[in-house]
Amino acid sequence: MRSRVFALAIGLVIAALVPLGGEWRARRLDATWSIVMAPDEPGRKYRLRPGQFFINADGFRERELPFEPPEGALRVVLLGDSVSFGAGMELEQVAGRVAEARLQAGGLDAQVVNLSVHGYDVEQIAATLRHRGWRYQPDLVVYAAYTNDGARTRVTRNAANNVPAYVGNEPFEGLPEALGRWLQAHSSLFRRWRAARWLRAVDEGRVVRRTWDPAFFTAHLAAMSADARDHGVPLVVWGLGAHVLAETDPGACFSEGQGPDFCAAQLEQMRNIRDAAVALGLPCVNALGALRASGAHAFFPEGAQDPHHPGVAGHAVFGADLADVVQRWQAGQLDARVDVLGAPPPRAAHPSKHVRDRAPEAAAAPAPSRPPRGRVVAPSAPE
Repeated sequence: MRSRVFALAIGLVIAALVPLGGEWRARRLDATWSIVMAPDEPGRKYRLRPGQFFINADGFRERELPFEPPEGALRVVLLGDSVSFGAGMELEQVAGRVAEARLQAGGLDAQVVNLSVHGYDVEQIAATLRHRGWRYQPDLVVYAAYTNDGARTRVTRNAANNVPAYVGNEPFEGLPEALGRWLQAHSSLFRRWRAARWLRAVDEGRVVRRTWDPAFFTAHLAAMSADARDHGVPLVVWGLGAHVLAETDPGACFSEGQGPDFCAAQLEQMRNIRDAAVALGLPCVNALGALRASGAHAFFPEGAQDPHHPGVAGHAVFGADLADVVQRWQAGQLDARVDVLGAPPPRAAHPSKHVRDRAPEAAAAPAPSRPPRGRVVAPSAPE
């Protein structure tokens, strides 16, 4: 009871401080962040601030692109988290841009629009497609599903000074729900206080920082699938894992870091992604084969031992694999890719680029689509 009263008191005090100096100073600092809260886009939690870190006017690390695709071009919308976002990379080095260049060099008039955002979980990714993705009028949506997307994002940090902010959308115990949601959306002080409280609970072992939630992942992947079906646009799940999985010897994988157990867990999460997609009838491929075929042990970025985010060479491998995915999809040969994760469960029927995924009662109606774009070329294997 006392904790509830204390929480309510804190909430009321912060609410009273909104127009005062503490909140003003917190907001001044927030203005230097690369993120802003997104209460008007349910599910996204936050979005990127235009003008910082090469973020365009629509809030993505992309070129300034018109929503209308170039005439005759195949437009692919790429969704994902910090791995496909290209944390630490120059724009031209990111996998999406590498894939676009390879597709065009191979004779396919294609454009890859990267709507990935660092720190996003599957709920935020699905919400990005819902709120922003369709305005780009894609012919194909590729979800670059990383192995932590099924863990809810609750805290993010200011890259400039490492100050944490709470971005979760769970109601706060002890406060009236309406007050808690208003404070979460409008008070920088409240977001910092809640982040500090959450991180302290993590340090004390009272909560787990981030864990994979199968129901959470499947529910939002299903929402993404339904959204794509309603728009008559194919959705392909492209599974990504840690770049250290390039090591083919399980005992040597990431031996300088968390070791083989980390790599085994990564493989298990890649299987979870695949199995969830297959259960929903979605076409699913992964980049593990491209990593293993590279002959490298890992693709660490320069000066860092980050097992998740690859360096330039790793993005080149991922980009080549994404180009292969798009080419095979365009040629109707996506199922011909070998799954090095092992035999998947029985696949439910899924749509090809020629048969749009529709609800059963709408199957007799023509699917909404535009004339086919892009010239088909023979698929190429990743280098």
